[in-house]
Amino acid sequence: MKIAIASSGLGHVARGIETWALDLAQALAKHAATSGDATDLEVTLFAAAPVPFCNPPVTTGSTGSTGVDGIDGKQEESTKLTAKIHNKPCNLSFEIVPCFKRGGRAARWLTRLMPGFTWRWGMKSTYGWEQLTFWLDLRRRLRHGDYDILHVQDPMLAYWCRVWRRRGWLATREILAHGTEEPAEFLNQFDYVQHLAPWHREATGSTGTTDVDGNEGSDGGDRNDPRERRESRDGL
Repeated sequence: MKIAIASSGLGHVARGIETWALDLAQALAKHAATSGDATDLEVTLFAAAPVPFCNPPVTTGSTGSTGVDGIDGKQEESTKLTAKIHNKPCNLSFEIVPCFKRGGRAARWLTRLMPGFTWRWGMKSTYGWEQLTFWLDLRRRLRHGDYDILHVQDPMLAYWCRVWRRRGWLATREILAHGTEEPAEFLNQFDYVQHLAPWHREATGSTGTTDVDGNEGSDGGDRNDPRERRESRDGL
């Protein structure tokens, strides 16, 4: 099985999403190495810029493509690398995917240019343009690499993967890790949603999706009850 973990902010933004992506990729790679599944499980971490813990000296090949850094206009080569975790080799590949970064001039210009109704596709935010331009390169890598699963927390990466898959342009199935307060209406379109905290699942109620353990999304009671949300947080 080939699993892709991706984050459009990884390498240039420090938030929970980026930490989650790095931790998950490392954990899956370690699991494969220690459980004897190294030959059956291939994990690739896709980021927008170099990452300290995945900044290996060994290059296994170059994609030959370049991308525009949305902040200062410099071009950076996208290479595929064999990663090391804490200076120890692991079964984790690392690829840099070029995109218009949310703090860059290109993303800001496009956000101002787009009409208001394009907000539904994320085109009225610099973060949305970062995800879209990241996706336009990532989709090619997923198709050519024959990946089985794309696991992300960036919501629009999951959205675009679903769109491409439903149109028959891509076979990779998406799993959205829900940690960005997306509404139930948005989550309901996905077959698999991983709720990163119990109260996330409760707040969305029954979405009709299946979680990563194979359980139907259940009704969490009154999603607006602050007492229930407080009790959920206390139980963590």
